[in-house]
Amino acid sequence: MKKSRAAVLAGMAGLLVLLDSPMAMAASWQGRMIDVRTGFESRSWTSHGGSKASFQGCHSKGNGPHKNTVAISMWENVPFWPDHRIGAPAVLSECFKDGHRWSSFYRDIPEGTSVYLRVDQVNGEAKGDTVSIYSIVVSS
Repeated sequence: MKKSRAAVLAGMAGLLVLLDSPMAMAASWQGRMIDVRTGFESRSWTSHGGSKASFQGCHSKGNGPHKNTVAISMWENVPFWPDHRIGAPAVLSECFKDGHRWSSFYRDIPEGTSVYLRVDQVNGEAKGDTVSIYSIVVSS
């Protein structure tokens, strides 16, 4: 009985350390966007006091005036009202240069806010062109 109680307490202590560590909350989600157009919205996450979105392996199709760029913004989910954009859109280009470069941007967001990403422009165009981003990491 004492051994099992000790094992449970040790397990609970390990769980508390894991939940309290910076890595436990580091990645809110990871994913990708394949052949998406302007207006595409990502899945949402809950901010833990600011959010950083990082993108790698970007590829666009189309001939807009700003080839190999994508403008992405963070939006707040506002129940029963129009959603609210948080800051200006970030225009990303580094992730297009080779398969290993990252483009990132950060927004200061109140803790507990439900947030998502939205594609605003691809290659400088508001419609028509598509983008694929093979690695997206959102962290809070």
